[in-house]
Amino acid sequence: MVSEDRTLPSATINGKTSFCLGDSTVFTASGGGTYIWNTGESTTSIKVKPNTTSTYTVTVTSPNGCQSSAVVSVTVHPLPNITISGNLEICKDECTTLTASGGTEYLWEGALANGFKCNGSFFVGGLQGGSIPNLYNVTSSGELNLLGSLNTNNINGMGYYCQRNVPYLYGIKMKGNTIEDAVKGSLVVIDPRTANTTVLGEIPQPPNIYGSVGRTGIMTYIGDIGKDGKFYFPAVATYINPATFRIIDYTMYLGVIDLNDHGSGSNVVYKPITISPNCKPYMDACIEGFQAFALNPSTREPSGGIHDWALSPDGNTLYSFMGIENAMFRLDINTLITSCVPGPSSNSPYIGQTGIKTDEFGGIYYENNVLKGLQVDRGRLFNINQITGELTLISEGLPQDFRGDNATCYDCGVIPTGPLNSASITVCPIITTTYKVSVTDINGCKNSTSITVVVNEKPIVSITSDGPLTCAKPSVTLTASGGGTYAWSGGGTAATKVVTSTGAYTVTVTASNGCSSTASITVNEDKSRPSVITDNDGPLTCIKKNVTLVALSEGTTYAWSDGGNASTKVVTSAGTYTVTVTSSNGCTSTSNTIVNQDITPPTVTTTNDGPLTCTKTSVTLTATGGGSYAWSDGGNASTKVVTSAGTYTVTVTSSNGCTSTSSTIVNQDITPPTVTTTNDGPLTCTKTSVTLTATGGGSYAWSGGGTASTKVVTSPGTYTVTVTSSNGCTSTSSTIVNQDITTQTPLPMTCAKTRSH
Repeated sequence: MVSEDRTLPSATINGKTSFCLGDSTVFTASGGGTYIWNTGESTTSIKVKPNTTSTYTVTVTSPNGCQSSAVVSVTVHPLPNITISGNLEICKDECTTLTASGGTEYLWEGALANGFKCNGSFFVGGLQGGSIPNLYNVTSSGELNLLGSLNTNNINGMGYYCQRNVPYLYGIKMKGNTIEDAVKGSLVVIDPRTANTTVLGEIPQPPNIYGSVGRTGIMTYIGDIGKDGKFYFPAVATYINPATFRIIDYTMYLGVIDLNDHGSGSNVVYKPITISPNCKPYMDACIEGFQAFALNPSTREPSGGIHDWALSPDGNTLYSFMGIENAMFRLDINTLITSCVPGPSSNSPYIGQTGIKTDEFGGIYYENNVLKGLQVDRGRLFNINQITGELTLISEGLPQDFRGDNATCYDCGVIPTGPLNSASITVCPIITTTYKVSVTDINGCKNSTSITVVVNEKPIVSITSDGPLTCAKPSVTLTASGGGTYAWSGGGTAATKVVTSTGAYTVTVTASNGCSSTASITVNEDKSRPSVITDNDGPLTCIKKNVTLVALSEGTTYAWSDGGNASTKVVTSAGTYTVTVTSSNGCTSTSNTIVNQDITPPTVTTTNDGPLTCTKTSVTLTATGGGSYAWSDGGNASTKVVTSAGTYTVTVTSSNGCTSTSSTIVNQDITPPTVTTTNDGPLTCTKTSVTLTATGGGSYAWSGGGTASTKVVTSPGTYTVTVTSSNGCTSTSSTIVNQDITTQTPLPMTCAKTRSH
């Protein structure tokens, strides 16, 4: 019996029937012995990669020769059509938002290309004023690693700032090593990746509140930066004794520069600091060290006081540690009040000064919220207790004799404002950068595309000024450079702008690529008038015929009212003299000095206690009314004794050198008195006494006694009287007293003569 097998094979096709353009799949047929595909292939399995929806057929032949077919339809999904919108051409330090479309899922690549991973703190090391220093980083374990060589020297006051996801180091470069330049500084920016340094511009000096005797300076070795981009550094105005150059008084300032719009570093704001009593001795030491350094910059850096400070993580307090003084210093950023705390005695091994090495803290910085300090001369790294000032040694192995300072380091923000798997992402490239996005649609198909964001350089803008405004210069010309078009605050589109008022002026410069940068400059005013003190060595006198006028001032030119342009002037006339002093800023001050004249001769009187007499053989002459005396016949006292009659003249000189003469006459009275003597004698038998009478004198002396002008005698004889007149001269005179006691013979009596003797 012959059997018949006409069973048809059961043809099937297995494989993926839906996929994305560009994908492939393998179809496997089953159910028979041989296979023929419509593609012409005769294998059990075939690989297909259709570009469009397609149908595939396989014919299966079993061993009995029977055939059957199977058909499969393949759906090909197109890849997502990706578009990216956003600003594809930006300026440096700007950001752009890129938005992709065309799918449901997105993944960006290249957005982290600007990352900067921080490792420890930064340290600028090298001798102050010496060769080009290096940039290092100090790890938490105290290791010092070289990052690169700076391209300039004298860099201090350093701080770290992450600006627009780009890391920067800012600091102050001391202008030079001369006395004048050592207190001046320029703002600098350092690339922490390469150590390349750019000098941005000189920082204006702080206010001088002391006038012509004041001096100002920037403490270029101190600085730090907050995370808001505010750069803090100290400055000082001092009142200087012009003779000794010692500081009599000072005012401390906190200088603040906004680094987000730093320009050339000229947009500084100075705020006065209140020095509390517990900080005054320490701050005095700091100022003394600063003054010593300013007067002798060859010392490379001052000893004692604040050498660096660090801003606390919360941005409210600046801390420093004064090594030699062993004190913790704090400055409240909000109140600008200082406070100081003596460090504990446990710090003793790490403070003080030995020889040329000092225990100054040239680098103060925060790391992981811990305050650290580096002793530059000792190479010692410490933890510093910011409350008590206690020092804890970390490492002693760092290089010594460095004159730099530290800066806190933190990772520069690189995470975009949106996640990497969102349709939109904000990027801030610093160079032209290509970004790739992968997009997945609802069918699971993926596609990717790239977009390039072109970063155009901003113009480098600077402003110079031929200021400041002065009395002689009522206008200042500001000159901007760096671009194609200019726009000044307050108006103006030229590269130059003439201003007549003080204040901050800003220019926005736009380059041909459309990028703009701004710079600011502060126009200051110097209309301080010179202080003038006038004096003279007068007055004019009879012996001082000229007087020198002196003007004491720091002015540069002098003009006297009656002629003369020197600081001194000789005059011969009394009066008021005025000098006008002009300082270098063209401002003037006037001062007067009065020249007096004293040519009044002395009022002289002369007297004598004369005249000369027989008893007064010398006379004293007396002169009054002067300082010195000169008698005509010799003698320089105010009195003079003479023994001769005559006229005596004295010349009297007063303190002003003027003279007067006066004379006095010395008379002589030696005339003897004219004496007369009489008596009423003679003595007779009936007249038994006679009265002697003398005339012509003041006093009388009779021989035989008696001092009256009369004398009664009873005996005949010659009587002499010595008469003394008021001038002491004497004369004598005599008178004879006769006696008649003879007895007479009586005559006879007669009728005619009735009486007899």
